[in-house]
Amino acid sequence: MRLAAALPLILAFFMLAGALGLRSPDECESDPAIIRNSQKMQCYFSAALTAAYLCAPGQMCSAATSLCEEVWVRFGAPVDPDTGSDIRKKAELMSNQCYFEVARITRNPDTCGYITQRDDFGSQLFGDAVTRETCYDEAARLAQLAPENYYRSNPNNICAIVFVLPLFVMAAAIGSTRVPRKS
Repeated sequence: MRLAAALPLILAFFMLAGALGLRSPDECESDPAIIRNSQKMQCYFSAALTAAYLCAPGQMCSAATSLCEEVWVRFGAPVDPDTGSDIRKKAELMSNQCYFEVARITRNPDTCGYITQRDDFGSQLFGDAVTRETCYDEAARLAQLAPENYYRSNPNNICAIVFVLPLFVMAAAIGSTRVPRKS
């Protein structure tokens, strides 16, 4: 009984202590433990994911996408590409990964259109086109699996598993019993 009364207090403590990983952009700037640009990029990435979880599923989340763009604008764009600093590359990769994750969370494939290659680093490892295509595929698939789409004509929904799979198993069982046996 006492545990049930203390549970809301424990939950509030974890939320206020940041145990759930929820961030805001203000926390990224005011946290004294975050001093390096790479830490700030990770914090803005976490803030974008927090904003994405707060947005309505299936719709464009401008709060989250603007934070993803902020990763590039604040940390990547001001750095001269000829300095040899990796921070510009990391900002581009983190910004694109941020768009990818926001698209998955919100189940909105339109967010994937923001994934882009800003610099040509002379390497084939920065596959923005592949990442964008994967993002479109995954976000569209997640949108189809959304609970509000379960009863629409969708070949990948849960109804197919519930109704088609048992029929398939029964047909296989009946077919195996009718096979004549050699004596």
